[in-house]
Amino acid sequence: MKSPTFAPAYLSYFPMLAEVAQKHGYALAAHGSLVSDFDLVAIPWKAEASSAEELMRAIAKYADACMDLKDGHGVPLHVRERKPHGRVSWSIQLGNGAYIDLSVMPLLATHSPSPVQSQARACGCHKCIRDKDDASGIPLALTRMVLCPTCGNKRCPRASDHDRACTGSNEPGQEGSIYPRPHFQD
Repeated sequence: MKSPTFAPAYLSYFPMLAEVAQKHGYALAAHGSLVSDFDLVAIPWKAEASSAEELMRAIAKYADACMDLKDGHGVPLHVRERKPHGRVSWSIQLGNGAYIDLSVMPLLATHSPSPVQSQARACGCHKCIRDKDDASGIPLALTRMVLCPTCGNKRCPRASDHDRACTGSNEPGQEGSIYPRPHFQD
């Protein structure tokens, strides 16, 4: 018989941790085997994403609250560690030897825009980039993922036209969205 692992506990944490990450403007993904630790990578998703440190503290604080740890302040096992491509990581103790290995990808606000990005208008909605091409003549709408700047969803009407209101929804078929409701055949 194999020894038990923390995998079931890690998986039960994921939806709540993903919600914490979303509140801070990040998408969260699990990777790795889940045998000894819970490997998570956070990717900045919204323009107004929190700093990596703020996200780490929020996730650690949530873990402390769930595990009823005495500290309650979200203290990582060790200080921030720099990884390739600007990624930073922390190990966050959960108790009984279980821990989260959190990696956070960097915010790109300090980087200069690519040639494709610099050709698009500031909002980058489908309406504004409809008739623009990149340097090789490919339509900009085919070279990038167009997302609502408020909610980050591609089917939100504001991703289609900056004059539309953000609905916060990624449902197809919304009025004003370029994404129709799918028609399924029986």
